[in-house]
Amino acid sequence: MIITKFEEGRKKVSRSSRLVGTLAIMFLLVASPAGLALTYNRIAGASSVLGGAATGITALPSAGKNSTGGVPPAVAELTSLAQGCYVLSPNSNSWTQVACETAQQASKLPKPTEGGSHGVKGESAENLISAGAINYYPSVPSSPGISDSSKGSGSFSVQANTNGFQGVNGQLDWVQFTDQNDAGSPSNNFCIWNVDITTQNYNNNCMSLPYYMVGLYGIPWLFMEGYAPGNGYLYAEFCMESSKYCYSISASDEYCLGGGNCDGGSMFDQFWSMTGTVLGYGGGSKASFVSGSSLSTLVGLWDNPSKPYASGEQLVITDEENNLPTQSTSFSGCSGGWCWVSTSA
Repeated sequence: MIITKFEEGRKKVSRSSRLVGTLAIMFLLVASPAGLALTYNRIAGASSVLGGAATGITALPSAGKNSTGGVPPAVAELTSLAQGCYVLSPNSNSWTQVACETAQQASKLPKPTEGGSHGVKGESAENLISAGAINYYPSVPSSPGISDSSKGSGSFSVQANTNGFQGVNGQLDWVQFTDQNDAGSPSNNFCIWNVDITTQNYNNNCMSLPYYMVGLYGIPWLFMEGYAPGNGYLYAEFCMESSKYCYSISASDEYCLGGGNCDGGSMFDQFWSMTGTVLGYGGGSKASFVSGSSLSTLVGLWDNPSKPYASGEQLVITDEENNLPTQSTSFSGCSGGWCWVSTSA
């Protein structure tokens, strides 16, 4: 259930819209066994969006919608906007700029860490990428369906995180795209985090959403996309509940994940992986799904990644976690510039 924090009667926003160096984090990558594909029948009937265009039960855009290489169409729209925070205007396909949170407000959020210990990772084995997107399909049998160890009933975070990379600062860096939903406050914050893992410095740019979620019961779908086009900025889009509520935010590509113009042209694109799932709210908390729950995710990578492969993650050193074990992970295919992998938990 999604609830507005504004007074009743106010219009609601609706959607018409390698690793470089040695990581300080230990990964055990478990290749997906053949025959464990998560079929589209599992998510049939759930509305799905990639790049901001509603596509019914189609999880990713068709080949005819996107040109090969370059920028996903909906992301091209976002990069044309002035830097800042946006919502989609009701009954239109245009973004309306709104105020971002101040640095003081954003600093109050607990730090997230690289999530995905029970998620899925989509990787490009040869080519680098410019965008990654994750569709999340939670299924919980009762309300609220999830509880956070620090924030209580109905709270959690949605994370979509890049690979680690050696940034322009010479340190081990990371980029995280998150939504931190606190049903108790209530509050909901959508952020881009530029993270220096070496020094544990977390810089975030955030917007406070006018809607929050009371758990995951009755919410069939969530979506997060992150983009590093090499123009010196990062872009993200987050949508909730069948594309009814969509938001976008941009921030400086502080450590040059996308390379290109971010530091005058000396850095190369270092974006090759996306991982994510539904985790604890932040600060090392744990999200506990009620018994009988499941979570399917679909991770897409843009820029014609060649020979992508799927991998489950085990023994990932991460503070946030959830209580769902990964059941299966599989490579699902490529189409129109996107390649994707899927998992069930």
